[in-house]
Amino acid sequence: ELSVGGDRMSSLLKLLVVATGVAAAAEVELPVGVVLPLDEGGMNEAYAALLALHHFNGRNASVLPVFGTLGNCSVKLRVASVLDSRRDARSSTLAMLPLIEAGMVAFIGPLYSSTTIAMANVASLILPVVQVAPRATSPALNDPERFPYLVRMMPSDDKTAHAILAHVQRFGWREIGVIHVDDEYGRGMAEAIETSAKPASLAATRASFPPDAVDGDAQIEAIRAAMATMVSLDGRPLRIVVLVAFDRHLPDLAATAADLGLSGASAHMIVTDGLSSARIAAARDPAEVRLLDGAARILAGGDGSGGFSAFERDVWGNLPVTLLNTYLPPEAGALNASFVSEPVSSTVAFAYDAAVALGVSACATSSPLDPGSLKAVLTSGTFAGLSGRVAFSPGGARDAADVPYEVQNIYWVEGEEAPRLVPAGVFQGGALRANVTSSAPPPAFIFALGSQTPPATSQVRVLHVGFLGRYAGDNPVDTASRAAMVMTQLAAAHFNRGNGSFVPAFAEARDAGCGVLIEVHLGHTHADPVTGLQAYIAGRAEGWGAVVGASSSAVSETVAQLAAIQGVPQVSFKSTSPALSSAAQLPTFARTIPSDLGAAFAVAQWLAHNGVTTAGVLFESNTYGTGFAEALAAHCAPLGINILPAGFTPDDPVLTLQVAVGQLVAADVRYVVAVLFSSELRLALRTALDRGLVGDGQHHWIFTDSIRDADLVDLADDPELARAVDGCAGILALGGVDGFSRWDAFAAQWASGNFDSEELRARLPEDAALEADFFSDWPLESVDAFAYDALAAVALAGCAAATDPDGDGSPDFGGDFWWRRLHTPFSGLSGTVALDENGDRSLDTAAFQLKNIRTAAVEDGTGGDAAVAVATVGLFRGGWTFSAPFYFPGASLVPVAGAAAVNDEQSPNTAAASSGPGSAGKSGGGGGDPGADERIQALSESNRMLWQILMIVAVVFGAALVVYVAVSAVRRVRRGGGGGGRGGGKPLV
Repeated sequence: ELSVGGDRMSSLLKLLVVATGVAAAAEVELPVGVVLPLDEGGMNEAYAALLALHHFNGRNASVLPVFGTLGNCSVKLRVASVLDSRRDARSSTLAMLPLIEAGMVAFIGPLYSSTTIAMANVASLILPVVQVAPRATSPALNDPERFPYLVRMMPSDDKTAHAILAHVQRFGWREIGVIHVDDEYGRGMAEAIETSAKPASLAATRASFPPDAVDGDAQIEAIRAAMATMVSLDGRPLRIVVLVAFDRHLPDLAATAADLGLSGASAHMIVTDGLSSARIAAARDPAEVRLLDGAARILAGGDGSGGFSAFERDVWGNLPVTLLNTYLPPEAGALNASFVSEPVSSTVAFAYDAAVALGVSACATSSPLDPGSLKAVLTSGTFAGLSGRVAFSPGGARDAADVPYEVQNIYWVEGEEAPRLVPAGVFQGGALRANVTSSAPPPAFIFALGSQTPPATSQVRVLHVGFLGRYAGDNPVDTASRAAMVMTQLAAAHFNRGNGSFVPAFAEARDAGCGVLIEVHLGHTHADPVTGLQAYIAGRAEGWGAVVGASSSAVSETVAQLAAIQGVPQVSFKSTSPALSSAAQLPTFARTIPSDLGAAFAVAQWLAHNGVTTAGVLFESNTYGTGFAEALAAHCAPLGINILPAGFTPDDPVLTLQVAVGQLVAADVRYVVAVLFSSELRLALRTALDRGLVGDGQHHWIFTDSIRDADLVDLADDPELARAVDGCAGILALGGVDGFSRWDAFAAQWASGNFDSEELRARLPEDAALEADFFSDWPLESVDAFAYDALAAVALAGCAAATDPDGDGSPDFGGDFWWRRLHTPFSGLSGTVALDENGDRSLDTAAFQLKNIRTAAVEDGTGGDAAVAVATVGLFRGGWTFSAPFYFPGASLVPVAGAAAVNDEQSPNTAAASSGPGSAGKSGGGGGDPGADERIQALSESNRMLWQILMIVAVVFGAALVVYVAVSAVRRVRRGGGGGGRGGGKPLV
């Protein structure tokens, strides 16, 4: 029975008759059109729709009992016209013109998603007309605002994707390929499979080809390119492939697959409803047989009620085709009696129910000729149809709960010319079973050559890794991690392929049978801890099992706290704050870049090398800046170097930088360690230049790893700032080392653009898209190697965890087991990567480079222009070694003279120690004596309190001065003296 809003259909109709006074004999004629492809791919649907219209008008309940409840309904469905929609959008739209002239209120069709969208634009936006599409399944149609008058009988492709993946999981396969036609139907199905595969830990790789090409050779080449992706993927051919294509594509697909070795007993094809049962039954070509033998065909089934077999046997095959010929246009040709004797797919039930839905809904509304009323009743009602229980969402999408998905087995039996297409189970209610009336497991599946053994394929698991960083935006802050993002993607691709050119362990893992694949997802942090945490939480909801990043120490610290609770490994490539060195508080955090404890030690040794006794550190007061300043003070203490900290805040950088620079000027420091970010560089230099703290040949600045070479080179557009950094230094962790063969090879391929590929670009979301000339324009820097190695550490740990006999076979279950694997050393792009108990890069494997910043005048006739160059001239690994002279300001080889040493009362650092390379071994590179932590705290608090007092005094003095000036001015005005005073002195300024 049909029910609308919870009432029985028969009762509702009786009330309508009584309330409106409409006599049962007063017939209401509803003009309906049928627009379907009138070829072998759509003729069955056209016949089924017309048959349902015939049954409705005769109230024939032999197929559906609902017709027997409509005795009081006065509505008749008049077939306005039957038209050929063909297969292209233009033809489908033109087919609607005769229906518009016939005054239709509703129509059934077409079959395909692309043509449905074209017709829905007309039906919904121009006419309007109710459109009931029997088999259009693209997710692009899930938009009731765009298509307000569209109703679909078959559920969306995202439901079909679940059925396909259930078949894949039944046989333990972990990776699939999807080759699809590049139209609405193909893209929708491929995207649905890809999206559904992720939470199921399945790897899905897709490739497309155009639906049609003018040149037949071009079509074959496009199909070959798509299939070649499956064959060459990651060095191991994909053997489980979903083909989302149409009948006309089968010959080229089959021939290409045979040529590439992607068919036969070693492969398994899964086809969708785009490939008709009639075309499959007609397959005789050896290449087609090789492709389809042992294949599965998975589609939404029309036998939701379990009664389709009886319909096919008792109804379909016993009706005269003259019924259909009455309505067919002359160009379609007449059908002969053998038409109904051919096997028919249960999908015709959706076309039958499309007509039923129009009829029963017209009976349930008092305004059946009003499209809006008809659509509203249609989507709010429910009835027992041939395809099962029929119900819709308010937007017109079919409720998939009661729709079974058929798994059909295609195979050849020796001695038989035609293939068999037999039921092999249904997917319904989230499970595979024998059929809609049984909960038994599905029957045995026949693969190629009659085998019941699934094709061998690696048991692959996918580890979804989130990248946290700054990879997109309009300013340097938001793009600081762009190269690192690309490095992470390249490392994942190389690991998946088993390409050991840059990390030999990648190839070793594949040779050992590693079944883990890495899929990288991006999360933008904007260098903000809250934004970074939100990106992490969103990523975890999407299945992230590990994290590479972040770049900012403050973001990493925030994320690491939650990751530790969840047992999620996190490996940073850029966060260097010592605050992150805590196995107790952040047990799942690690980093491939050395901690600032190491970098600060190298800076301290550079200061000692140049005989410095007092230096300042200009830093942003955040996790990174404060941590570096404190580490530097700790390392300088045993060397007899006094460190004066001068912090500023990003909230008010103009004012706080003035104060911080003023502190260093007042202390007469000549060596300044600048712990700045790219966005602060110019403001800090301009402030220091105005106060005489840089650019006068008497000061030497040392930049850390937060400033890239490109930031310094770009200063050439401001000659004053460019000249100010002449003779400055940069000291940062050394990632890729020139002369290290693997790094040299990698850098060469980066510069030549060899890493650029459609595969790489396809992995990136729209906001991370690369410019066409990215690899030639974006310079690769040494520190970028740490990002490559961070992904390598995660991938190799996941591989070890998944293959360990004591594990559960999962690469992403976290915890201590994962952590032990993460600490296994390997040879990376930045050299040997080994982690200590805190997850820090072991200083035994770390090196630091000394960069010399040189500014030269450019003779271009304008005068004053300057070019900035940055070159590596030294290396620190337990001591300094130099490959070239270091030039201080003015091309001098003599270090800048340090400021006069402060007395003991001014500095808490009174311990004497030797400077130069020899002292490195004495300190051991480890951070000084046991009392270092206490001295760090004391130094920080002492200096902070001192400058807070000075700030208060300055503010009070300034306020008093302002009051004094104002009062004096008022007195002069009252005396009539203007600004001259008694003796006509100087004006008040």
